[in-house]
Amino acid sequence: MRIGLDLDDTITALPEWFSVVTKALVAAGHEVHVITYRSPGTEAEVQVELAELGIEYTGLHLPSAGELPPAWKSRVAGELELDLMIEDSPEVLERMPEGTARMWLCDPEVFDLARCIEVL
Repeated sequence: MRIGLDLDDTITALPEWFSVVTKALVAAGHEVHVITYRSPGTEAEVQVELAELGIEYTGLHLPSAGELPPAWKSRVAGELELDLMIEDSPEVLERMPEGTARMWLCDPEVFDLARCIEVL
């Protein structure tokens, strides 16, 4: 499988869980891609942060200048042919290409799930 993970408010929300999961996935031969909307040119700092969090990964992806998160992450997911994207932003998940499953890590301080359910 090819898995995409957001960093901020996704990995950072549950770093211990993601550490266990990413290590297991990589050890089993799966691809884990960290796809984060950090400033271009900060790869070294992000690599240090991921190491401190105990995250195993096979690819790290940061945007070029001027790209907006939903369109950029959708493009990267398509290029990588991701099977699953785990993300905290519904706007990003909505833009995932066909064939990419989506897992939403919902922050209850940001999203009122009762209201979301009500709207459905």
